[in-house]
Amino acid sequence: NLETQVSREKMYLYKYMLEEYSNQSFYALSDFIISENIEWITAPPSMLYYYAKYLIENNFSVKFKYIECHSERLYEFQSNLIQEVFGVKPISVYSSNEIQFMGISCMHNNMHIIPQNAFIELIPNENGSKRVVATSLACIDLPIIRYDLCDIGEFVDVYKCNCNINTPIIKLKEYRDNDFLITQNGKKYEPFILTDLIILIKARFSLQIAEYIIYQKKMLH
Repeated sequence: NLETQVSREKMYLYKYMLEEYSNQSFYALSDFIISENIEWITAPPSMLYYYAKYLIENNFSVKFKYIECHSERLYEFQSNLIQEVFGVKPISVYSSNEIQFMGISCMHNNMHIIPQNAFIELIPNENGSKRVVATSLACIDLPIIRYDLCDIGEFVDVYKCNCNINTPIIKLKEYRDNDFLITQNGKKYEPFILTDLIILIKARFSLQIAEYIIYQKKMLH
């Protein structure tokens, strides 16, 4: 399924909904990227990693000029394969749905805090580690105050980096990883497919859904 958002002023932006990680889905994605001459892509690193493996296994080539990873920690093995396959080093963005961009990695793999978007605190927990807590006043109507991101990190003493981005550097020791929804036939789906489905249902049928909960009735092995 393809949901396309177009701005006719200066650029064209596309939101591609990849519902499952399968050869058929990755083939359709490749066809779309080539036909629309897509040069920039932003996506979770796990998706790009599986997509890169698909391209290798099927001897197919797709190249980008810019890659931005979000929502998950970008591991070194993922970054190496993504760069090898797509021809460009991926940038990692430290973000959340509530605050959006809080940090961005540079060419030296340092994660620089974006102080204009968020104030980051490190709060010690009972285990001696430090939880990442963020405050953002970007939205005046709904400010985010000391929001626990469930991440563990520490500030790096060296504030000046050779990239000349002179903002604090944070090293994330434990980072949120996305789970997968796995069906009985073994297909993998991103969990976002559930939230996206609710959003689409609300928009299509003009429903007012204040909150919802999803139950898994039995565990499949």
